[in-house]
Amino acid sequence: DDLRDIKLEGVFPNPVSDKTTVSIYLKQNSRLKMTLSGMDGKLLRSEDLNLNPGTNDIEIDLRNEATGVYHLSLTNNASKKIIRLVKVM
Repeated sequence: DDLRDIKLEGVFPNPVSDKTTVSIYLKQNSRLKMTLSGMDGKLLRSEDLNLNPGTNDIEIDLRNEATGVYHLSLTNNASKKIIRLVKVM
């Protein structure tokens, strides 16, 4: 489970008004923790994911969040990736 084996294929759309999809490519099965935080560091959401090899599309619902900038973090024991999401009206 090494995040160096994860290729971020994209975040569509970003900026987002309601839902966005994060597409990542994995070479092998991976267990990841996904967290969504505000710029103030406040944890808004946390989820454990078991992902398969190949492309994985993860839908993120931001409809109930305020306009602003958020950090989406994907972590495992070895590494961490942070994706910046911009929420618009």
